[in-house]
Amino acid sequence: MDFRSSDISSWKEALSSYPARIESLNKPNLVSLDQFYRIQLPSLLHQRNPKPYITTLELSKLMQWKLSRGKWRPRLLDFVSSLDEELVKSASQKAFESLPDLRKAVSQLTVLKGVGPATASAVLAAYAPDVAPFMSDEAMEAALGTSKDYTLKQYLLFTDKLLSKSKMVPGECCFHGCSLTCCGDGDGGGPMLKLVDQIVFNLESSIDMILRFGKASKSATYSGVVADTFGGLGRTLTQVCIVINNLGMLIVYMIIIGDVLAGTSSDGVRHSGVMEKWLGQHCFTSRSVLLLLTTLLVFAPLISFKRVDSLRYTSALSVGLAIVFVAITAGVAIVKLIEGSIRMPRLVPELNDQASFWKLFTVIPVLVTAYICHHNIHPIENELKDPTQMKSIVRTSLTLCSSVYIATSLFGVLLFGDQTLDDVLANFDGDLGIPYSSLLDDVVRVSYGIHLMLVFPIVFFSLRLNLDGLLFPYAIPIAYDNRRFFSITAALMGFIFVGANFVPNIWDAFQFTGATAAIAVGFIFPAAIALRDTHGIATKNDTIKSWVMILLAVSCSTAAIFKPVKTAWISYMWIKFDSCWAIYVGIAKSNFNEIKISQREAYMSAQGTKTGKDRSGGQSALTHKTKLIGLRTKKRERPGTGRAEIGKFFNTADLLKLSMRL
Repeated sequence: MDFRSSDISSWKEALSSYPARIESLNKPNLVSLDQFYRIQLPSLLHQRNPKPYITTLELSKLMQWKLSRGKWRPRLLDFVSSLDEELVKSASQKAFESLPDLRKAVSQLTVLKGVGPATASAVLAAYAPDVAPFMSDEAMEAALGTSKDYTLKQYLLFTDKLLSKSKMVPGECCFHGCSLTCCGDGDGGGPMLKLVDQIVFNLESSIDMILRFGKASKSATYSGVVADTFGGLGRTLTQVCIVINNLGMLIVYMIIIGDVLAGTSSDGVRHSGVMEKWLGQHCFTSRSVLLLLTTLLVFAPLISFKRVDSLRYTSALSVGLAIVFVAITAGVAIVKLIEGSIRMPRLVPELNDQASFWKLFTVIPVLVTAYICHHNIHPIENELKDPTQMKSIVRTSLTLCSSVYIATSLFGVLLFGDQTLDDVLANFDGDLGIPYSSLLDDVVRVSYGIHLMLVFPIVFFSLRLNLDGLLFPYAIPIAYDNRRFFSITAALMGFIFVGANFVPNIWDAFQFTGATAAIAVGFIFPAAIALRDTHGIATKNDTIKSWVMILLAVSCSTAAIFKPVKTAWISYMWIKFDSCWAIYVGIAKSNFNEIKISQREAYMSAQGTKTGKDRSGGQSALTHKTKLIGLRTKKRERPGTGRAEIGKFFNTADLLKLSMRL
């Protein structure tokens, strides 16, 4: 078949015809040798984990299989059959341990007499087909147009070609020697599906890079991989970004949990929480008390584990609860759509002017933050019995997460349309228009609230690990120092608890961490490692991907950050120099009916900005400014967020809130 084809059915048909093709060659023992190579040998190698190796007899049978497929060269078989057993075992063990560094793995095997890059690729493919493809004549000719150049350089080019091709074939595909899960790319998916697809593609590439370079540098952490390339400064910068990203994420988790349990307010509308709904409004159903109880009764036991492996059951349960949430949301939306009680919502953004176009970039930090898992990759890999499974675990996780995210957004918007809130769980507090609506509301919110509680310790684990490495770089591992372990744990939980009670809403945290730390952790650091390439394992494809990732990361981050700052500065100048226009913009944009400041009062407020006092009564000029542009000062629903800073500029939270209002 044509290698350029992207038809998944053609590839599946070609793969299914392989056994018949082998039989049709009518070569002695080829069928039994092929069964040995494809079925028996991989099983034998994996049974020897965590230190797999191949024996001389097995290598000899592999050589027989390889020669039977092509040109018979008995001298090569004699060389391999006469190899020392211990030498073969040692060389193959080092090669398997070197994966996914193909250059190093092939070099370890080719020290054996009679074993070249092609035979080495067959050995590696038997153990890790998703990393190392077999360098066969037919595949080389189809992918590269040649089947004679059996060198290491050509093998690396051949591998990159197969990886690139596997990403081009739509649907779920698996190549022998190069398997990769790919999301289908339908014609009517819309721009957001395209965006999610691109983010997942680049994130998978970045994770693959840190796995390969981590193996080459024998690093057990993400920050260790960066330190191997950029030294102590790189390690410190990475740990700072991971700490910022994870702190922001955990504050977001706790805010959402608080919204689920105690309720929230949005644009003057109160959305009750499940505990408030069940028990009524009391002091023990307030946000602060419920979050404190959650911290003590749920988070404290879960974050006290010193191994991430101890959280495997809670993590599995959290995935199931997320699926429950998506299934109920999808079911309600489909039922109402069939009944005709909801209309098809707007599935594409409205681009009325330049400002609305640039506002699209503020979505990217949220999406990137949702997919960041780089800091958990190495701790999980270190505790796997078979580390080679890590790549398939990453692909499965990204595919599952993408499915959940897309389904949540699609059915959420379908169900609530333009009334969809930043925290969609807050929409599930009223009548859904179907039987058992109240029960379904509670199941959705409780299931997702518990889901976040169970995910919380996974993110906290890497946060604690990186903060400890940042503060105590030369100390013994934190798991062996109980005093340091519990001190850092308590300090972090206290900070997260305070942040969850004072950050205005989840968008503020997402916007800040996503546009800075998350983009650096997910794209910039992995790309920089590949470009520096201190171990010489980066391919041409890695270089191209790295430059693309850095360009996109810097562009999107700049656009996401520049948009709020620019909007805030322009709004400030409106108020200072043209109070009449400012009042109009404030009323039109903010939807706050309580803004009833006279033109003269606003003018005097603007004139008093330099001193921080209003001429008419000494009140902070910033109070009037925040009223004019729609920032919540009197109507903040959480204690402590209504204090306005006296000065010439807005504080950070107000800057981010202003960007959303305008």
